[in-house]
Amino acid sequence: MTMSTAQTSQSLIENMSYVVIAVDNDGIITLWNKAAELSLGFEATEALGQHANMVIPVNMQQAHSNCFSKSLGVVKEFAIRKDGVLPFMHKSGTFIKLKGHLAILRGPDGLPQGSAVIGSVAEN
Repeated sequence: MTMSTAQTSQSLIENMSYVVIAVDNDGIITLWNKAAELSLGFEATEALGQHANMVIPVNMQQAHSNCFSKSLGVVKEFAIRKDGVLPFMHKSGTFIKLKGHLAILRGPDGLPQGSAVIGSVAEN
């Protein structure tokens, strides 16, 4: 039996070794894969439906909040460094650096519906 494109995509995202986190325009976590669980310490059941501030360092939360309150059309407003390192906070309270990419998630109408981070833990 062949998997559908949606099933293949879901399985790929869930099982890849890269952290994949998606949020809606309000900053609510809508996707949290196994690598995110391992890297950030929160189970998907703890993270889904929560605000992304749970894993964003306090000093970076305003920058993220500003972004979520806008159209999400301008990637440069995200708190991302030129080297692609994104700061996150582990459940234990320790800081984690993810080297990754940010993507704007657009709906069928082409308007931003949220954003996603795809990355791996960077060397400190």
